[in-house]
This record gives sequence, C-alpha cells and structure tokens, in this order.
Amino acid sequence: MDLFSTQYEFLDEIGLSLANPGFFVNGQWKGYSEEITSHSSVNNEVLGKVRVGSMTDYEEGVKACCIATKLWMATSITTRCKIVTEISKALEAKLKPLSELVAHDVGKPLTKAIAEVNPDCMFLGQKC
Repeated sequence: MDLFSTQYEFLDEIGLSLANPGFFVNGQWKGYSEEITSHSSVNNEVLGKVRVGSMTDYEEGVKACCIATKLWMATSITTRCKIVTEISKALEAKLKPLSELVAHDVGKPLTKAIAEVNPDCMFLGQKC
C-alpha cells in the first residue's frame, strides 16, 4: 500500500483513486487525456486527478439528462420514492468517507463535514 492509498483510504471506499475518468454518460466514461488536479485544502497534497471532457462529451451529457428527465417524470411516484430511498441508504452507508472527502476538499473539520453530508442523506431518506 503506498502513501496515497494509506492517507486517503477513504477515496477507495467511494470508488475514487489518484487518477479518475471524467464523467459517466450513457453507460460510458468520458474524458480525454488532459487532467485537472484536485488538492487537499487541509495539507495541499494531491487528492486526485480527473480527466476533462470535450464540448461534445458535455453536449452528449446534457442530451442524456433531458432524456432521463422525461423518463423520470413518466415513472410513478411510488417507484421514484423507492429509488430515492435506495440512493439515500447508499449515501448513508458511505457517510464517513464522503465526509472525509468534503473535509479535505474544502478544509473543514470532519465533524462539520459530517454535519453537512448527513442531512443530505437523511433528506433523501424521508418517507414519501
């Protein structure tokens, strides 16, 4: 295990690594070789890198969002509630590593990061 994976073990828990693909559109990761580097606000060390997408990638993403919005609107409220509840449970299961990421990204104490992330999980998990 190298220093990166030891110090930022929480990234692995949420599926991130030192180098990450750009963004997910229509079942595929998009982005080309140019990368943006993210530094920890806590110690200015590299948290990770993410590939940049092209304008075509972003346009494809917007089109996909428009299609997904129509599908979501056509889905029953009962099914949408079930889906949102599952998302809430998945986020809550990753509360600590997500909070650690927020703490490093914006340089706030972990307790404050947890207080920021936890209400989002709870909000999504409210009964419909």
